[in-house]
Amino acid sequence: MKRALLLSLVATPLLVFAACAGEDPGTPSVGGSGGGGNTPSSGSGGVAPISGSGGIAPQGGVAPSGGMGGGTAGTTPVGGSSGAPPVGGAAGMPVGGTAGTPAGGTAGTPAGGTAGTPAGGGGAGGVTGGTGGGGAVTIESLVGKLDGHLVVMPCGETPSTDDCKSAGATYNGKTTQCTVMGGTSFLDHVVEYPIMGESGKSYAVTMHFYGIMEPKNYGTANIVRQGGTQNTNIMTVMPLPWAQQMPPGLAYRPSNYNTYEIHVLNPAGAVQATYFINSDTTPNEGHYTFAINYEKTIPVIGGGKVRLRIFDANCRQIKNCTGGTSPCATKARSVNISAAMPQPPANTLMQPGLGQSSEHAGQWFLLDVKAVAPM
Repeated sequence: MKRALLLSLVATPLLVFAACAGEDPGTPSVGGSGGGGNTPSSGSGGVAPISGSGGIAPQGGVAPSGGMGGGTAGTTPVGGSSGAPPVGGAAGMPVGGTAGTPAGGTAGTPAGGTAGTPAGGGGAGGVTGGTGGGGAVTIESLVGKLDGHLVVMPCGETPSTDDCKSAGATYNGKTTQCTVMGGTSFLDHVVEYPIMGESGKSYAVTMHFYGIMEPKNYGTANIVRQGGTQNTNIMTVMPLPWAQQMPPGLAYRPSNYNTYEIHVLNPAGAVQATYFINSDTTPNEGHYTFAINYEKTIPVIGGGKVRLRIFDANCRQIKNCTGGTSPCATKARSVNISAAMPQPPANTLMQPGLGQSSEHAGQWFLLDVKAVAPM
């Protein structure tokens, strides 16, 4: 059974950031096709030339900056004797682009006609690039390395019971070890990922969660479970063990069972939402694990962060032992992650034992971002 003294848990974590848990996730790369941002100046591609005269050159969107990544295509106007090239540099190149199309545009090539009148030019643009070809927000440009987040927690011993001492939480090749304080050993693993996009703007992020996790009763005060007061079935993992803290930032029920937490932070660093992946209602939790495989969409905030936390108050974990009680070798489950993209390297997630035998399989957590969209 889980043992050792309980720590008083609060939703504000003892921060052991990626510097301890692994390398800093860093700033997600900004895609060459643009990652959103400002609407191109003049919206539809700029001021149309005077019909028939061929004397005034089209503005080409007044050399927009391209927001989070600039344009990626486009040419000078076709048709007519347009005269001078568009404003914004040689051959009409806007700042941040590569061929003269305003960011958020779809083509930028006028369709001939009278004196080279542009036909829609740069498109509608809009917030985060709108629906134009050069500015659509992408998973990589918005959340970066959050997509593919993987933590494994193998057993650190081989007892004949259905729980074991944790060997720590390994993320990105580095391990957060258990910490001893006041005679109690605990594990506090935290990784934060920056969110790009427009500062202060909300984005819907669809996340698929995979893993082996023990249950955690977060309590009833300010905790809203998807399944209400109904227990999550060990075998079917229904109703889903998903819960939200309302409002976020308050204390949850302390116990020795592991937490799996998601915190959404705004640009000022304040927690705006807190979610739990492994919630259950049994007052004393239990010596069993869930095979996690479900999807949720939550809002995140541009310029803010997503904080992922695993906290274990006594640095012991329930083995991957389907119905509890040892021996566990024939009960250890594997989760089908074939739909996850990117796939973790085979040597980082060795199911079910995580490098140990099936009898001593521990827990793990993989997060796959499936889609992102402005709200």
